[in-house]
Amino acid sequence: MAPYKPPRSKLGALLWRKRIWFETTFGASVLEPWEKTLFYTVLALVSTLFWAWVYKYLPHQLMSMALRARYYVSGEQ
Repeated sequence: MAPYKPPRSKLGALLWRKRIWFETTFGASVLEPWEKTLFYTVLALVSTLFWAWVYKYLPHQLMSMALRARYYVSGEQ
């Protein structure tokens, strides 16, 4: 049995194609199982930190940038 045989259901086939695309694009298909685990763990950690930054710090950063831009354009605070 081939390790990369697509599933029979449409949803399963779609998810399988996305998984294969992701693994081949980022080179995860040539990694050993422990390397894949490490790769996906680091990817999940970085992704979690990024989305936490987007949720927590980005709104304040955008407000600060808007106030600064308004000051530079109009000269008023």
